[in-house]
Amino acid sequence: MAAKKRKFDVDGSFSGTNGPVKLGKQPRRSSEDFREWTVNDVCNFLTENGQSDDTVAVFRREEICGAVLADITEERLEKIGFRTMGKRLLLLKLLERFRLAPVLPENCKIFNDPIHGHIEMHPLCIKIIDTPQFQRLRFIKQLGACYWVFPGASHNRFEHS
Repeated sequence: MAAKKRKFDVDGSFSGTNGPVKLGKQPRRSSEDFREWTVNDVCNFLTENGQSDDTVAVFRREEICGAVLADITEERLEKIGFRTMGKRLLLLKLLERFRLAPVLPENCKIFNDPIHGHIEMHPLCIKIIDTPQFQRLRFIKQLGACYWVFPGASHNRFEHS
């Protein structure tokens, strides 16, 4: 069976069996879902933000995808080949926005503490806290019999764990 030749149109698309198809690079995903970026998405982001081809080549060689962007530190940049301090600092400044993005699992719970503010708890910690053995600590008094003399002293083992 002979292959059909495709003719290119003036606007850079070609006519195939399914109609005209645009050529060119895929649009990069938004920075909101950067954890799902592929290595190519990360390289496109670096190119769009003025990084050199050498920098993009290092990120491509090391297969750095969006899932690890938040974990890049100055030491790791030096380890993968960025020797100059200025280059590392520029990259860290560029990647800073990914470090500030909150990482919240679906079942994450947030507790409000009067001293520490909002505390995010991982789902595994929630499962441990919800066990009967851990909840039993609510009824063990930290001060023992002092609770009967001073009812306001209601400290228990659950509060201290």
